[in-house]
Amino acid sequence: MIEKVCNKDKALEVGINDVVYIEFFKRETGNIDMFLGKDGNSNTRAIEGFFIGDYEIEYNREVAKVEDEKQKEIKQLDLFSFM
Repeated sequence: MIEKVCNKDKALEVGINDVVYIEFFKRETGNIDMFLGKDGNSNTRAIEGFFIGDYEIEYNREVAKVEDEKQKEIKQLDLFSFM
């Protein structure tokens, strides 16, 4: 999940202005990438555009508990396939 999109002048960040998550919206003509900041009800709370190559994206690397449980199940299935 995208946690923050920023350059030296501006930023779009989770936790600011009720933004719960950030999604890539579209690439505009003129080499601009658009990002939307959404709240918990999927309403747009912020829109930011950044020139391509002039911004950084920070990701939340935490694995959700559901994904962790799926990985355990997959490992268990793999173990049985070897028997």
